[in-house]
Amino acid sequence: MTARQDVFQGGAAWFCCWARSAIYLAAAALFAAATSAAHAQTVKIVYTASLFNVVALGDAHVEATFTPRAYAARTGMRTGGFARLFDDTEISATSSGTVSGGALGWRLYGLEHSFARKFRRISMSRSAQAVSAAITPRFSDMGVPPATPAEQLASHDPLTAFVAMARAIGVQGACAGMFRVFDGRQHYRLTLSPKALGRYVGGGYDGAALVCALRYTPVSGFGRRTPEDNARIPEGEIWFASPATDGFAAPLRIAAPTPAGELRIDMTSISVAP
Repeated sequence: MTARQDVFQGGAAWFCCWARSAIYLAAAALFAAATSAAHAQTVKIVYTASLFNVVALGDAHVEATFTPRAYAARTGMRTGGFARLFDDTEISATSSGTVSGGALGWRLYGLEHSFARKFRRISMSRSAQAVSAAITPRFSDMGVPPATPAEQLASHDPLTAFVAMARAIGVQGACAGMFRVFDGRQHYRLTLSPKALGRYVGGGYDGAALVCALRYTPVSGFGRRTPEDNARIPEGEIWFASPATDGFAAPLRIAAPTPAGELRIDMTSISVAP
């Protein structure tokens, strides 16, 4: 393998790790645009991922419908450009739940992930008492230690977690907060802290942005890990529109260091239809 192939393959692999974040980031922006509506709305948004802000790795798209009392979203991404030469990955996800006084309660979540000639489907449902999951094919193990029922119930699904971030930043006007996430096997924390102020131009937005440091911390449902392992996970950043609109700070960008260079996932277009 040449050095250039190694760079692109490394970037593709990291893109796949962050691709789900791109999908959920996009969905959070959709909620920011539509949850305050008094009637049903359908919103579409597109994100693109790149290395060095030059080499295209793939796109993510989202379509979501909202009413004053409920939401349903479907999302997807696929590697493209140079990345597809080394890693053909396709991800689709769905989430639905209730809206009550601005609070979102997820009820159903699904993920289909095709990668390296393999395929996995995850379906989760959440009640007031427990989270149940159907996984095909099943994981060989559920991690050491596995996520407990209490951890699962106290967590957001991955999509709703980013929506909760957008709401928290919109209300606080500052980068702060810890968000618990469960994806069917892994339970982890996403923690925001202040980093900088910036300016974002793209996707119909041209204005100030609040730049937050984004820390990913595995908790349970992984292989055996040490605090040193977690400390080696690189810190990313997430950009939010500033000031917020209707209590939401729309997410605009995720950026993260990778072995192949900086990975950026940027909003490129958004549309809202009644």
